[in-house]
Amino acid sequence: MAQEEREQQRSVHLYDQVQDVLTRERQEQLRRRTVWLRVLLPVVLIVLLVLGGLAFMTWRGVTMNRFRSDVELHLMTVCSDWPLQAEYQGEKTLVAGKNLGRIYWALTLSQMKLCLLEPQTDAAEEIRLSLPSGAVYTIAPELRDPNVAVIRYQFESDRRTLSIRGFAVQDWLKRAISKEGIEKPNRVVEEFPVVYGEEEKVLPGSVETGAGSDTAETKST
Repeated sequence: MAQEEREQQRSVHLYDQVQDVLTRERQEQLRRRTVWLRVLLPVVLIVLLVLGGLAFMTWRGVTMNRFRSDVELHLMTVCSDWPLQAEYQGEKTLVAGKNLGRIYWALTLSQMKLCLLEPQTDAAEEIRLSLPSGAVYTIAPELRDPNVAVIRYQFESDRRTLSIRGFAVQDWLKRAISKEGIEKPNRVVEEFPVVYGEEEKVLPGSVETGAGSDTAETKST
């Protein structure tokens, strides 16, 4: 009996030793895993932030380039039969082709920023530009900072909001669409001859003549 008890005690002792070794190994594995997580997690987060930043910058650059290209394409649809229609504080004008160069300049400045949040603007100072393609641009000063012009672009299902500080964008656009114009007086009307974008229409084939040719000349200068 004594021999059996000693054997049992020895077995229990060996079992305890094995369990202690396994416990220490598990603790060591857990410690190493914790150390790796502490090292890897910040690295992974930094990599994700860098990749996310690069993806955002690329997306913003592509979006801005497309916006500027769209401005040029929409202005190319302007001609003598289908002029750019502008409205400011109730006054409606048909913009002369020679004034389109300043409008193109104001809408394609490289310092423009894409707005991720919709800013509040002064509705009383809003300028509305309607083009034959159906595109509509509304420009108004920001309420918090009148030195910032907010540009909202709408064409079919495409919507974008941009902003630019300085360059007197609002003042230049008001002058370009006013009765006096910048390069040439604009025609004041009581009502626009057609509301662009409401129905399908065939643009005239003579885009090279009239205001369309003025557009090309002004932009080239």
